[in-house]
Amino acid sequence: MPGLPYSGLGSFGAAFLDRFEAAICPPTSHPLLSAVTFIDTPGILSGEKQRIARSYDFAEVCRWFANRADLVLLLFDAHKLDISDEFREVLDALRPHTDKVRCVLNKADQVSAEELVRVYGSLMWSMGKILGSPEVVRVYTGSYWGGACGHKQFLKMFEADEQLLVGELKDLPNTASSRRVNELVRRVRKVKVHVALLTYLRAQMPRFIGKQSAQDNLIDNIGEVFEKVRIMYNLSEGDFPEEILFASKLRQHDFKTFPALDRQIFQNLDDLIQIHIPNLLTSIDNTIENQPIACPEKNEPRRFKFLRPF
Repeated sequence: MPGLPYSGLGSFGAAFLDRFEAAICPPTSHPLLSAVTFIDTPGILSGEKQRIARSYDFAEVCRWFANRADLVLLLFDAHKLDISDEFREVLDALRPHTDKVRCVLNKADQVSAEELVRVYGSLMWSMGKILGSPEVVRVYTGSYWGGACGHKQFLKMFEADEQLLVGELKDLPNTASSRRVNELVRRVRKVKVHVALLTYLRAQMPRFIGKQSAQDNLIDNIGEVFEKVRIMYNLSEGDFPEEILFASKLRQHDFKTFPALDRQIFQNLDDLIQIHIPNLLTSIDNTIENQPIACPEKNEPRRFKFLRPF
C-alpha cells in the first residue's frame, strides 16, 4: 500500500509478500496506534516442522524488521523454553540489537513458584549466552489470555510487569527520535573505523611486486590489523566489524583501489559527532502525550495483503 515503509520487503520475493498482511486501525481507535506499528511474526518452527522449509528466508526478514524497529519482544511459554535451530538463527540476527530486545514469559501461571524462578533464571542465562551480551535482557512475566490466573499469588507480579511493559510501549514515540540519533552516531563511528581500515590496508601494499601475497597476509592476520588501526587512530574496539565477515569481504577487492584518507573527512565526522549531533539532540521535543482512549468496537481495522512488490 502506498505511504507505508514496506517497499524494501519486495527483495524477499512474492512467496513472502503473499503471506505478509497488515491492518490499519482508524485514527480514533487509540492515540498510540497513530505513532506505533506492531509487527507480529509467525511462530517459530521446531521439532519435525523444521524439516519443512519456508518459502522465504525467515531469519533475514526478521533482521530487516529488527534493523528498523525500536523494540523487539520475544515471546516464550514458561513451560516450553526449547530454542530450535530456526529460533537460534533469528536470535543471531538480533545480536546487533540487544539493546532493543525484551523477553515476555507468557503462561507463567501454569508453573509453580519454584519452577517459575528456575525458568526465569534459565531464560536470562540462555539469552545472555546466545545474544553474546553481558547485560541482562529485561524479562516481563505474565499470562496473556482471557482465562483466570492459575496461581493467584502471581497476580500482583503479573500486573506490575504488565504496567511496565505497556508503559515502555507508550513511551516509544518519545524515545524514537533519540534512538534514531543514537543510531546515526553508531553508524558514523563505524564509518570512521571503515575509512581507517581501508586507508591502513592500502598503505601496506607494495608498489610493484608481491601485491597478492601481501594482501593475503593482511587478511589472514586481520585481528592484528584491527588492533594496530585501533591504536593508531584512537578508535573504540566495539566499533570494529566482525573479523571473519570483514575478512571474507576483503578477499573480493584489490587493496590498491581503496581511496587514500582525506583528513577533512575524519574532521567532518568528528564534528558531526561532537558538535552537530549534540545540537540536534537538544532540539528534539519529547512531548508526545499518550493518554489511553477506549477503542470503540465499531472501529474495526482495515485489512489488506501485499501480493507484489510496490
